[in-house]
Amino acid sequence: MLTPEHVASVVSFIDQCATDQLVESELRKRFPEQHLTLCSIDDIYVGTAVYENNRYALFLVDSSSHCASLTSDLTSANGFVIAQM
Repeated sequence: MLTPEHVASVVSFIDQCATDQLVESELRKRFPEQHLTLCSIDDIYVGTAVYENNRYALFLVDSSSHCASLTSDLTSANGFVIAQM
């Protein structure tokens, strides 16, 4: 389960990152317990981003079942997809 504070800290960090490589490596260090996927926004066909800026869209992931899926429900979310614009 993610909290609004957790999402806000990820959003704040993404907004402050200078490079895409820094986003991935630092997020993995800061949030090792979270599932994290980076991809292109072109790879996302469903779901609604919980946050967007001019470089990224942030989606929540629920991987509690056999297959991971995008969700907008913080109580079932346990990871993020960061899609590069």
